[in-house]
Amino acid sequence: MPKHKLKGRSKNVEAIVFTLDDVLYDHTGTLSGLAVERAFGQLVEEGTFESLDQAHESLRRFRHAFGYRKNFALFVDDLVSGGGLTSDAAQRVLTEYNASAFVLGTAPHIQPFPSTIPTLEALKDQGYKLGLLCSGTPESQWEKIHTLGVAWCFDHVLIVPAGNLSGDGNLSKVLKNMAKQLAVPTSKVVLVGKRVFGELKAAKQMGLITIRMVCRLKSIPRESF
Repeated sequence: MPKHKLKGRSKNVEAIVFTLDDVLYDHTGTLSGLAVERAFGQLVEEGTFESLDQAHESLRRFRHAFGYRKNFALFVDDLVSGGGLTSDAAQRVLTEYNASAFVLGTAPHIQPFPSTIPTLEALKDQGYKLGLLCSGTPESQWEKIHTLGVAWCFDHVLIVPAGNLSGDGNLSKVLKNMAKQLAVPTSKVVLVGKRVFGELKAAKQMGLITIRMVCRLKSIPRESF
C-alpha cells in the first residue's frame, strides 16, 4: 500500500472495504505464479503441451490476443474449445490451479506491503470501519489472512466463492452484504481493489467511491482513482 499522510475523516465515508490479493500483499509475485506452474504441469501430464515452456508460450499468446485481465480459467476454456483438452482434463487442470499452496505445503513466505498495517491502524484510529473482502475457499483465504497477520485490523471479513468478485450482478449483492455487516449505508462505503473491470467497475456502477491499487511485481503499489 502507498505511504502517504492521511487526511481527517470524511463525513461522506463511514467504512472502507479492501480486497486482499495485490492490495494488502504481493499476490502476483508469490502465490499466483505457483498456481499457474501447477496448472502447467497438469497440462503437460494431460498431453496438451510437450513442455512447460510450450504452455507458457501458449498462455502468453492467449493474453496478447485477448487481454491480460482474462483469468486463467478462460485460457483453459479456450484450450477445450480448440480441442486441445477434454472437459474432464480441464477440471483436473483447474483443480491444480485452485489448490491451496498452504494446504499443499508449498506456499512461500508472504507478508503485507510495508505500509499496509500502519495505514489500516491509522484508518481505524480515525474511526472508519474496515472490511476485508476475499474470494476463494474459506480455508485458503483464512490461511493467507492469518499468515499476513491482518485479521485484527478488520471489523468484518467476508469470503465469497471464487468468481464472485468478477464484476457481475453477484458483486453488488456482496457489497450490500458487507455494508450490512459493518452496519453502515452502502453509499458510505469506499472500495479499495485492484481490478478495473472487476470489483471496481461494479462498485462504481453502484455509485461507490473506489480506489485502485496498481501492483507491479515485487514493488509497493500506488494509488489511482
